[in-house]
Amino acid sequence: MEVPTATSLDQIYPGEALSTQKRRWQNLLSQFKTTYDRPADFVSRSPGRVNLIGEHIDYSLYEVIPMAVTADVLLAVSVNARKDGPSRVRIANVDSKFPTREFEIPSEGEIKIDASSHEWTNYFKSGLLGASQLLAKNKNKGDRFAPVGMDIL
Repeated sequence: MEVPTATSLDQIYPGEALSTQKRRWQNLLSQFKTTYDRPADFVSRSPGRVNLIGEHIDYSLYEVIPMAVTADVLLAVSVNARKDGPSRVRIANVDSKFPTREFEIPSEGEIKIDASSHEWTNYFKSGLLGASQLLAKNKNKGDRFAPVGMDIL
C-alpha cells in the first residue's frame, strides 16, 4: 500500500477553501523554518472525518459511513537521521499555549507515555508508538528496526 501524496493544495481542498488553506500552510512552513532554522522535509496531513452512522463503533467492526471533511491536522516534519546517539523528537505547536517538548525514541523497547500526565504530546506519542510497533513487526527478518529522530511543528 502506498501513502497518497499531493503536489498542490487544489488536489486536497475544495476551491472555496484554497485561499485560507494556502495561508495556513505558508504560516506552518514559515514558522517551522523559524523554529528549527531549516525547512521542513514534508508535511503530513490527516483529514478530519465524520461518521454519518455511528460514532466510535467502527473499530468494533460495526458499519459506519465515514467521510472526510476539510478540517484537518497538519504536521511539518524534518527527519534527523543521527548516527552519534539516540534518536530524538522535538515537537512544537503553532499555538504557543502548548509548550515545546523533546523526547527520545528508544532503539529497543517502547516509547514511554506517562498516562498520569495530561500532556498534549501524549497524543503524538501514542500514534508514534503504534506506528513504531507496526514497523518493527513488519520489518524483514534479519533487518534491524532503527527509528529516526524528527523535528515536528
